[in-house]
Amino acid sequence: MENADHLRHVSLKDRVDALLRALPTAVAVMDRDGVVRYGWNPAAESLFGHSRGEAVGRVIPLLDGACSVDFADLLRRAAAGEVISGAELRYRRSDGSSVYASVSLAPAKSTIGARRGVRTIVGLFEDITKRKQAEALLRESEERFRRVFEEGQPGMAIVDMDTRVVQANKRVAEVLPCIACARYRQDQHPRRDTEQAGQAEQCRIRADPSASGGGLRHRAVD
Repeated sequence: MENADHLRHVSLKDRVDALLRALPTAVAVMDRDGVVRYGWNPAAESLFGHSRGEAVGRVIPLLDGACSVDFADLLRRAAAGEVISGAELRYRRSDGSSVYASVSLAPAKSTIGARRGVRTIVGLFEDITKRKQAEALLRESEERFRRVFEEGQPGMAIVDMDTRVVQANKRVAEVLPCIACARYRQDQHPRRDTEQAGQAEQCRIRADPSASGGGLRHRAVD
């Protein structure tokens, strides 16, 4: 009977180990103090830059001061029974590179013995580094466009399908007074401009076939 129970236990552990090795998400099973007791699969090794031998039996690297958030506070909340989901953090690895992770912490409560309550915390860490890098590149691209658009010498305007001016740079606003008025309302009174958009004066820009070189004309919409 004991041999059968032992075999079942070994078989279950092997299956869990195989599952952890295959998971693309980093996993760490910790105690209340953040000491890694189990888990630390290959995804965790890759994400944090510490091997399983370096991690198990020691506090999780996120507590070494190189984390962008107070991970100790997240652990305290999880130890109190709170489920943490989707907390984002940046971690600087020992090689100087930085990674971003979305963190979920699940408290596992014990109902057996004298020490009841949360004794184990399961941590899941999703690598979101590529997403964060893509977001940063997008922000940089948008900022470059904004500078070119706002500071460019040629007059530039963005219009909708009804030829209403959605956005215009300073050069266009100098030439077309109604656009300058719209820019002022948007810059100084954005909420009022939104609330009164249906009643406020708006401009339209249309191609003027009579103008040489493809000119533009504008008119206020009643």
